[in-house]
Amino acid sequence: MSWMRRWLLLSGSLLTGAVLLLTAAAVFSFEQATFSLLWSTSIFGMPFFLFSLLVILVTLSLLGISATRLWQKREQAVEARLDAALEGAAAQSETDPLHQKIALLQERMDRLTQRARQLASEKAEEREKSLQEVVIQERTRLARELHDSVSQQLFAASMMIAAVNESRPGPELAEKLHMIEKMINQSQLEMRALLLHLRPAALKNKTLRQGVEELLQDLSQKVPLHITSSIEEVAVDKGAEDHLFRIIQEAVSNCLRHAEAQELEVLLGVRDQKAVLQITDNGRGFTVGEDTFGSYGIHTMKERAEEVGGRMKVISVPGEGTRIDVQIPVLEGGDQ
Repeated sequence: MSWMRRWLLLSGSLLTGAVLLLTAAAVFSFEQATFSLLWSTSIFGMPFFLFSLLVILVTLSLLGISATRLWQKREQAVEARLDAALEGAAAQSETDPLHQKIALLQERMDRLTQRARQLASEKAEEREKSLQEVVIQERTRLARELHDSVSQQLFAASMMIAAVNESRPGPELAEKLHMIEKMINQSQLEMRALLLHLRPAALKNKTLRQGVEELLQDLSQKVPLHITSSIEEVAVDKGAEDHLFRIIQEAVSNCLRHAEAQELEVLLGVRDQKAVLQITDNGRGFTVGEDTFGSYGIHTMKERAEEVGGRMKVISVPGEGTRIDVQIPVLEGGDQ
């Protein structure tokens, strides 16, 4: 039983008691003759006094029942409105001031909830952005230290080996020196690939075509790898451009570190309303699906392609090289 119904019952009881007390006081204050007259007068076969008391009791009962039903309906309406507000349902227009207040409360709660979600999303984005900045700074620092220390030492070792080879050592020593020189050259390749991975170049307001051509030209001057390319302008948004550029960087990095290739071909163009990227090397290849050294990089490239609505396929045969195919939808009408 709710507090409203309890209040109504208590009020009805007090009112009934008050009426009975007043009636009793009036009866005892009447003179004997008057009381006898009231008692002797009958209505519908009942003394006037008892009939009046019965009418009062029935009237009070009907009023109590009516008030109880009215408050029950009001309470049910309020509960329904509160349930609707908690469930996020839209408030209906009501002329009842209570319903208008509940609707206003619901609207304020919806605004507060939306604002709280927005703040939580903004904080998460800020944390993610700060974390990315910290990661980029740390990777840049590591790349700089590796370039200033390990890369320079490898270069110095390569120069020393070249100087020793010029002194024309014996056949046995020359073979060992050749093996050492090959290991140093491979280490230099892997170091350049690692530096490219740690400190990737950005487009920096360049088009995708300009950025890729500059990247491949810079690599061709630093690594003993024959690079051929055919790069066309593709109409994709900035996010897709960045992902394609990162995929090319990762593919080139994997080729330098693991493929042992002599040739690398990069093709980028538009076919059937899709930006098509194809990267092919003549390296040692691998069995697709096995957990190889470059599998993490392949998973990363695949995730990048899928993030912008594209797909990536890897074709590789041991001893015959590897080909990476990426397809991403282009913008309609060519608008960026």
